[in-house]
Amino acid sequence: MEIYVNSEKVDFTLEAEKTAGDIIKAFEADCAKNAAAITAVRIDGDVLCEENTDSLYGRALDEIQKMEIETLCAQDIIYNLKELAVKFETLCGELEQISLFFQSGKDSKVSAILTSFADLFDMLCRIIALSALFPEYFQEFKIEERAPLEFLKDFSPILADFEKSLADADTVLTGDLAEYEIAPRLHSFISAVQKLGDSLC
Repeated sequence: MEIYVNSEKVDFTLEAEKTAGDIIKAFEADCAKNAAAITAVRIDGDVLCEENTDSLYGRALDEIQKMEIETLCAQDIIYNLKELAVKFETLCGELEQISLFFQSGKDSKVSAILTSFADLFDMLCRIIALSALFPEYFQEFKIEERAPLEFLKDFSPILADFEKSLADADTVLTGDLAEYEIAPRLHSFISAVQKLGDSLC
């Protein structure tokens, strides 16, 4: 059996492990010591999920050819947050100019900005969800004095209004929401991330 962690083949010395579940538990214990967590497991191409946990966990090691484990550590999340904050900083300047772009007939520019915002916001949601895997490391991380998930929840109504303004082709409302509602919230996120140290340990 071959074991890969984050796409790299690793040497694993068997002790008392007899099943895939035993291997996974061993890696989970190791991750716990290093502020890391398992985010995905594939056994001979089958992705571990709620529906097949029992069958895959119980699979004997001599029946497995390849096990792939994806892990993530708290440090990775900090890095990703900082990288995202830099991208949002550039985007905020563009969001604040959307009204002007509309007035100048630069609709293609607005479209590019909105696509970028949608992609980055989706990334933000994923990273914040992953940070919940390490509550002890991110308990001090607050955005506008709120937990990140609460910050996203409060963002939802604004995004709903923003989507409606786009559907209605209400360029005035779209510009106002981008400049006075969305950009300030993203600035708050940027500010919160800038206060993070390189490590929260």
